This record gives sequence, structure tokens and C-alpha cells, in this order.
Amino acid sequence: MAAAHAIVGVSAHYMLVRGLARFIAGSGSRSTNPVQVGVCWIGRHRSLHSVTECATVSRMSLAAVKDAILGATDAAALELVAAYFKPGKFAGATFDCLGENPNDRFTADDIVAVTLLDVRLPPIAVRAILEQAHDELNALLARIPSDKALWEADVDLFGAYELWRTLREVPDIGPTLASKLLSRKRPMMLPIVDSVIRKSLRLENSDSWQMLRAVLTEETVRERIDALRPVGSPYQPTTLRLLDVATWMRFSESTAARNERSKIGLPVAQRQDQSRRGRQEILTAQEANSGD
Repeated sequence: MAAAHAIVGVSAHYMLVRGLARFIAGSGSRSTNPVQVGVCWIGRHRSLHSVTECATVSRMSLAAVKDAILGATDAAALELVAAYFKPGKFAGATFDCLGENPNDRFTADDIVAVTLLDVRLPPIAVRAILEQAHDELNALLARIPSDKALWEADVDLFGAYELWRTLREVPDIGPTLASKLLSRKRPMMLPIVDSVIRKSLRLENSDSWQMLRAVLTEETVRERIDALRPVGSPYQPTTLRLLDVATWMRFSESTAARNERSKIGLPVAQRQDQSRRGRQEILTAQEANSGD
């Protein structure tokens, strides 16, 4: 049988990764037909590989992502997340609920909300989102259901990818800004993905949405994350937001996050710049005492 033609695009990648979610639980099966061809991510490039090769790479990647999520949501995470959502402590706690947040359009409140997460939208991007590209962005947003979680999403993600691409075409909107805007509008489906999340959850060389979606199809992983939700808190973060906060508080080099880790007895590594400064001070003192 002749090799099947690859469908180059998001849909082919989605259909391939969709079947890999079962590997997390170890109960699924996969095709080993060497003539089947699909699209997958190896490194940072979407390219053609056999389904068997893609499945092997993705199975290893999914296991690594799952392990990273479990590590970021251990017992210590309960205290870190509680500290983050303590009223008046971290500005980002109000990211999801600040001001007006309609399901079908971007607003000025969305622009303000993302600044609570230590990012800034340049004026040219603000004007594009609220004026020039407003109708196009809102039309794409309206196609994405607001009541579906990432692990429940099927074809809904196609629309999300299209909105992602359109946002990325806005001047000065990088991947982190885009992810925070999308997470604000669809907090159940679209995760925040910044440098801390990518590195800490082993998502650096993969499609982060698909990898997280695959891992989160496992109910026990979701239950572990949801157990971090602070009891009695005025904030009700989604599963994705809880994972984001737990990971950020555990691995961010933010002074506030480092202080919270120190308070509960977690090791806090010395920053590289502090280490270099300390070595320079020692050398300066040695020179001063040498009498030269």
C-alpha cells in the first residue's frame, strides 16, 4: 500500500497527538504500520515522520511532562498556591476576575489584567486589539466555547489555533503575551505558557497545548492539581490556572516567589548575578588585604 499523504497543518498534528494521550495511563494501543505518515513536533520544527517514530518521541515527552506536573504539585505546592491567592498579596491573583471579562470580545480590562502577570502591552498592540483588529479577533474568539476544558476540547482547538496565529500577527505580541490574553478569555481551555512554564514542565520542544491536553486526560493528574485550590478563597482558579500558579511559585526567580519558598523551607538557590557579585567582593577584599 502506498504511503498516505501527510496532512500538513495543525489538524494533522492534533489528530496524531490525540491518540497518544492513552500512553500516560499505559492502557492504550497505537498503530505500528510503517507506511503511515503523520505530522509531529521534533525539536521546534513541524515535520514528516512515521507514526511509530512520532509516537515514540511523544510517549517519552508525555511521560516527562507528567512527571514534571506531579513534581510541581506536591505537598509544598499547597502552601505556595495558598500564599499566592491570599487576598492582597500577589497582584496576579486577580488576573481572572479583574473588571469586565465578556466571553465574546476583548476589552480594555483584558489589557489591564495581563499587566498583573508582569507583562506589558505596547501601545501599538493595544490599539490593534481594541481597534484595528478588534472585529476579527472577536469573531474568532466567539467560535471557541467558553465552557470546555482543555482535555475535553476536540475540533474546538482548531479555532483556538487560528486565534493564536491572528494574535501573533499583531505587532509586538509574542507567544507569552498571546497565551496570557487567551488564558484570560478561555481559562478552562487555554493555558498560560511562558518561559517558566515551558522549562519547568518540559514543554520546550513541543506543542504545549497538545502535551498538556494529553497529560490532563488522566483524571488522577487533574485531581492532584485541583486539590491545590484554596478553601474559602474568594478566587476560584481553573485547573490550568492552578497548575500555572503552582509551577510559577515553585520555579520562578521572582523575589516574591523565592521568599515564599524560603518561608516553607524549600531550598532557594542563589541567583547567578548575586553569586558573581559575591565572588567579585571576595576578590576585591583579597586585593585590598594583599598590600599590593
